[in-house]
Amino acid sequence: MKALEEKYRNENVDLQKRIDTESSRNIELTTSIKDIESKIRAKEDQIMYMRKELEGARYSNSALLDNNSNLQVEIDSLNNHIRVITV
Repeated sequence: MKALEEKYRNENVDLQKRIDTESSRNIELTTSIKDIESKIRAKEDQIMYMRKELEGARYSNSALLDNNSNLQVEIDSLNNHIRVITV
């Protein structure tokens, strides 16, 4: 009878050790998950910022191209005017 009790006691001690080990590992994994989720959120924020910057640059580039086109039309008109005056 005592041998059986000792066997169960040892099994319980082993099980408790495994539970403690698993709990410790669970805490480590939970911490890792939270850290990775935080990094993901930071990267997503960075992507959103960069997308806004890119959209702003595209808008600015488009406006500059339009302005450049208008200036080129003016230059061409002035060159034609100069040609007419000099002839």
